[in-house]
Amino acid sequence: MYNAEGRFGSWRLTKVDIPGGDFTKGSVAIEVDLASVSEKAEKLTAHLKTPDFFDVAKFQKATIVIADAKPAGENRYTATASIELHGMKGTCPVAFEVVSKKPLTIKGTATLDRSSFGIGGPYDAADKYCRR
Repeated sequence: MYNAEGRFGSWRLTKVDIPGGDFTKGSVAIEVDLASVSEKAEKLTAHLKTPDFFDVAKFQKATIVIADAKPAGENRYTATASIELHGMKGTCPVAFEVVSKKPLTIKGTATLDRSSFGIGGPYDAADKYCRR
């Protein structure tokens, strides 16, 4: 099985509201440029932009709003990401850590099932775009 390690190189914060520095009362909104997707395999990067996956000609942006943070340890939180992607809406859990307060630096992870947003089909080991 191929382990894709992609990323989006272009995104921006469109709203940051953390009243009094309290993450449990705040929210953050992010806009992602889907055409900025990249993966270590160039053929896969090109394929991700097609209608088979992100269809960047039709769906240029994804929006993410992270809210409902709950403490999960010292400087650690869990939250919910509300996502609009590929013309569909959904949610996924997020875990993040406050690395620094000045300047505010946050590191986090989220795992998203692309198929729940109608993106791509099931994995096919014979897919020529995933071979090295």
